[in-house]
Amino acid sequence: MRCSSKIDFEAFLRVHANQLQMKVSKEAIRFLDRTVILVFGTKQQMSRSINLLGSIAEVRKAKDTADFFTSMNRIDQQEWINNTVEQLTLPADDAPSVCILDTGVNEGHPLLSAATKGTHSYLPVWGTDDRDGHGTSMAGLVLYGDLTEILATTMPFSHTHWLESVKIIPNAGELHENHLYGAITQESIARVEIDDLSQRIYCMAVSATKDRGRGRPSSWSAAIDEITAMYTNEKQR
Repeated sequence: MRCSSKIDFEAFLRVHANQLQMKVSKEAIRFLDRTVILVFGTKQQMSRSINLLGSIAEVRKAKDTADFFTSMNRIDQQEWINNTVEQLTLPADDAPSVCILDTGVNEGHPLLSAATKGTHSYLPVWGTDDRDGHGTSMAGLVLYGDLTEILATTMPFSHTHWLESVKIIPNAGELHENHLYGAITQESIARVEIDDLSQRIYCMAVSATKDRGRGRPSSWSAAIDEITAMYTNEKQR
């Protein structure tokens, strides 16, 4: 909004917006030559007043926050999810995949199911489902980035890649202290590539607790170095 020492454009906007049945926030951010105000209305409402348009220097869409969606009940959340699913376009058949090495993925989620190409587990007894929640959250991040903006718009969304998952971390309460995770990582990647030789990126967003090792090399990091540097075969990852 414009600012002037002679004309109070903010007061002008508030009066005219009320007449046009537009909602205006009580708060305002005032700069030297601009005042920022949050206004709820339509293009049709704004276009009804030339004087109102003349008082506006710039229009930008207000940003939504994740709290708007997370605070909803499940019924309302499902409606927003259904609207988003209707706007989705799946990736091409030959599109690359992002394979998440984590706690598994709950692939039945409507925002994940269509674009999930395959789920695996290092040990079948672990299952491929995610009882921790971390792997599924990572899957959403991999497929959508900031989901808040996608849920808040009616614009179509096209996936550029597929999703894959390998569960390398057992469910809480199951014994896993004696597992050699460097070997698990190598074996899990090998299993995925046996089933499908398509191009893929591996994502392993896991970490140790209590500053274990303090960044020093480990057998796990050495195993990752080995499979990325083509040390054991001619495939670089």
